[in-house]
Amino acid sequence: MSAQISQSQKEIPMIVFISDLHFRDEKEWTVSLRATKGFIEQNLIPQIRDAKAKEVTIVFLGDIVDINRSPFWIDGHSGTYKPWSHWQATLREKKLGNVSPDQPFEHDDFEKHILKVLDQIEETNRGNYRLWRRFKKLDKRMWGDEHMPDKITFEFVPGNHDRLSQYSPATQSRLIKHLCLDQDATSVFPWVKYDEPHNVLALHGHVFTGTDFGGRSHQPDEFDSSPWYMLPSLGDVATLMFGVKLYHDIKGHEHLRDLLAEIDLVRPEGEIFRWILSKVKGNPEDEKRIDTIVARLAREFVKDPFVRWRLKWWEMLLARLILFLGLPKNITRAGWLFRLLGFGRESKEKYTKEMLKMITKGKFREWLDRRYGDQQPNIVSGHTHHPLVVPVQGDKEGDPSAAVHYFNTGTWLDTIEKDCATGYARRHQITHATFYKDGEEVKRDGKRSYWEYWDGCLK
Repeated sequence: MSAQISQSQKEIPMIVFISDLHFRDEKEWTVSLRATKGFIEQNLIPQIRDAKAKEVTIVFLGDIVDINRSPFWIDGHSGTYKPWSHWQATLREKKLGNVSPDQPFEHDDFEKHILKVLDQIEETNRGNYRLWRRFKKLDKRMWGDEHMPDKITFEFVPGNHDRLSQYSPATQSRLIKHLCLDQDATSVFPWVKYDEPHNVLALHGHVFTGTDFGGRSHQPDEFDSSPWYMLPSLGDVATLMFGVKLYHDIKGHEHLRDLLAEIDLVRPEGEIFRWILSKVKGNPEDEKRIDTIVARLAREFVKDPFVRWRLKWWEMLLARLILFLGLPKNITRAGWLFRLLGFGRESKEKYTKEMLKMITKGKFREWLDRRYGDQQPNIVSGHTHHPLVVPVQGDKEGDPSAAVHYFNTGTWLDTIEKDCATGYARRHQITHATFYKDGEEVKRDGKRSYWEYWDGCLK
């Protein structure tokens, strides 16, 4: 789909937004080499050639590397450290609260752990990284002898799953090296990218959901520079406990391991417990075994010092009551707990409605109004894994360039979500959003495409 404006607009660079690749350090979970190769060679390069673009900027819009989901944090190699272990130090450093550590915390040790995970991700995805570097360096083995741009730039905006890449200059330098980014490790990665010529504001999107954004305030007043970005979220704990650790703890049970192998693909994450129940339903032995594991993880979740700090007193009281109620299944209690804490969205549509509400109302809208006034920017985000483009504001006097849209750049991962009947469906998709410069993508009647949005579902 596209919008059109005249060629009178000044020349500006072509920019492509991609998010939620979730490169992992486990081969079975990461983006396939075939998907990366197919996207670059069959989609992105032809698109650039068709536009005859001279300069291209690729913006990796968060959750590109999945530091939080590494089994490194639970297999004993990290000791007592977890992706949220730095929360008390961050509170003190950012002057966000007065806390005393429950256990020793060493910045150097934590930094080494993050670097280890980044290196493991690079090793597992060496083929993917090599393809992106060949693309950027205009390797003729990939590009051939046809039109090539003069320059390709790579930029990165952190998300909630790769937030720890921002932890220190050393972690930033490692990611810059691996992804061949055109950014400086002496400055923090920007949490928000505003491209003035295209009138586009891009951010990962986790800031719109309280469970995936750190701090009791849920949302900052200044979205591009809030100290709360560096604080972990409840989502970090839930992801590791009920995604990575749950699957890790059932690996010894071959039948359950095979049955629940796709747990990491279920979206939204609040649907995980219902999905598990659908898998073990009718098998009392499986139900009992998974129920025991879930009960233990739920108790660990509530006892975690960061979770205790993050929850309000009444939320903690309700959480404890839910876990100790005499319900038939512990997994049902865990589902109730997730819904209490804000994870219990039943569909991506509901999740998307929440994000759209944040974009059109509340603190984010107030911040946009302060910053941009009547010249409201197009908004690009990812995070939900739900590809989408919707109008936020119509054009003025028939000028398509004045229309404002919200774009969600989806994911490259397979996604499992509840169908319209009683089961679950799996889908593989690749999404990206492109904004063109003057003279690119010329259409009929001397007009051109201002933006294009692609969501391809693969068999």
